[in-house]
Amino acid sequence: MLISILNKIKQKAVRVYIRYFYGLFSDPQNKQSSFAVIGELGHGRPYVKQYLGSQNFSLIRKYFSNSIATQKELLSNTGLVVVTEKMLLKVPVEDTLMVPDLVWLIIPLPATFDEYRNALPKSARSDLSRIKREGYTHALSTDINWVETFFHNYHLPAMQLRHDTGAYITQINALKDQLRQKGSEFINICHNDVCVASMLTLLNDGKYTLSQMGWLNGDSALVHSGAVAALYWQAIQRAYQLGCDQIILGGTPAHIDNGVLVFKAKWGARISKEKFHNINYLLINPDNATCYSFLTRVSLIVIGKDNKLILLTGKKPDELKVKDSILKDISFWYVLRDSKTAKPNHDDLPLSIKGWYDKVPVALATATVVNTLVIY
Repeated sequence: MLISILNKIKQKAVRVYIRYFYGLFSDPQNKQSSFAVIGELGHGRPYVKQYLGSQNFSLIRKYFSNSIATQKELLSNTGLVVVTEKMLLKVPVEDTLMVPDLVWLIIPLPATFDEYRNALPKSARSDLSRIKREGYTHALSTDINWVETFFHNYHLPAMQLRHDTGAYITQINALKDQLRQKGSEFINICHNDVCVASMLTLLNDGKYTLSQMGWLNGDSALVHSGAVAALYWQAIQRAYQLGCDQIILGGTPAHIDNGVLVFKAKWGARISKEKFHNINYLLINPDNATCYSFLTRVSLIVIGKDNKLILLTGKKPDELKVKDSILKDISFWYVLRDSKTAKPNHDDLPLSIKGWYDKVPVALATATVVNTLVIY
């Protein structure tokens, strides 16, 4: 009873803290480069490297009255305010960009494995050649004792070294709980009898989910030599063996030129509109130099009306090499302008950024990508 009461008090205290304190993330070397988070401050970590351009940051927590004036002042000073819950917004949702921390990617599997394999692009086929050349083997495991080794030697170091402040790390007890579920197993990739990469998977209702993964000591050389590609390739073959019609690749940062998304896209991945992780409401001000620089570097996937996906990017279709499978899920493509136009005309965008973007027909973007693939 006492524990229950204490938990309720703690939950209420957290809610009060979230409502009345914001976090200011800053570059320690340049305090002028900063952004604010209103709500759960952990949602700000994926934006550290993207927005500040540095993996290092300082965080200051400040009390505020949750007023419109506070949000306007923060937006003017920083160029970016991340609001983690709709209830904390002091402006209409339409004035924000709805951006998830992660989009969910899936591979809809054709009827036969040969049909799938024959449709793979050159980049994936190159990975298959590398896998064969390295001589990787694989094994399946449901050994609960493997979990701690997997966490300490594979999952934790790989995620920390690869994603730094944006890493999503699943703890040991949660990994064990997942492995105990019916249909859950590890795929282990071996080289010279040493496990070099491992992935926890789950079979459920005809869908094969690729859950947590990692490679030995987080060694980037294993990524380049195809160990991670071997994990995906074995998982795809395993999905066909189990009679699955879909592979769920899990969450991926919601910017379309992110390396993880690009890697998954070459295996035929598409964006699922049924699930997003941590939807945030972004107030942005491109008049701010740091914000404008952020928008030139990062191609954001934004959730628009009726769950239609919008791409905001500083790159034109011939500069941004996006796989056609991903483009099929993008409804609107906008390219950042060098300067703001006085005659904005885009109903899909918030008023604050309408004049900063030119609309590109998605059909043109698709045609550009197809032509690019032919050149390969």
